[in-house]
Amino acid sequence: MNLKPRETPGELKVLRMLRARMTLPDDQHYLNLEQGYAGEQIMDGWLEGLSNDCLLIDDLLLEQNRRIFQIDSLLVFQEKIYMLDAKHSAGDFYIDGDKWKAISGTEIQDPLLQMKRSITLLRKLLQQLRINLPIGYFLVFTHPEFYLYNAPPDLPAVFRPQVPRFLKKLAPALDCNNRHSPSD
Repeated sequence: MNLKPRETPGELKVLRMLRARMTLPDDQHYLNLEQGYAGEQIMDGWLEGLSNDCLLIDDLLLEQNRRIFQIDSLLVFQEKIYMLDAKHSAGDFYIDGDKWKAISGTEIQDPLLQMKRSITLLRKLLQQLRINLPIGYFLVFTHPEFYLYNAPPDLPAVFRPQVPRFLKKLAPALDCNNRHSPSD
């Protein structure tokens, strides 16, 4: 059940209107927002078929100790929470040690750093609320033309071809009725 469906970000709405009327001074920022929102919408489509046994909360903006953090999608089950962060980059990338790079060798921002920061802040917020559930997290790469070389097997990432298997892995967590049947 989706408690908070995703809405088009306000900044993106404004930039769309302005772009139709003028040349934007920072067109790359606009394109990044469009790309990010497209990835989030693709991920939303994949998550649409989830059971009503979990809560889906999209596009959360939270504050913990005066630090604001954003979560693309939060899946809340009876026994675990999953944080999903959509990435909609196209192209070939690789991991070199602890650095993420484009195939050209240009270093890019490590998408795990932002996610780890958000996980830490979410844990602290849940502790304050006396909610003690484990938190799993995944980067969800949505673009069909994205490829990551040298991805370690333990990388918390879901690539487009893996989505059906990823959703099946969540199935046991989704099927809460089998564990607590009223007929028991």
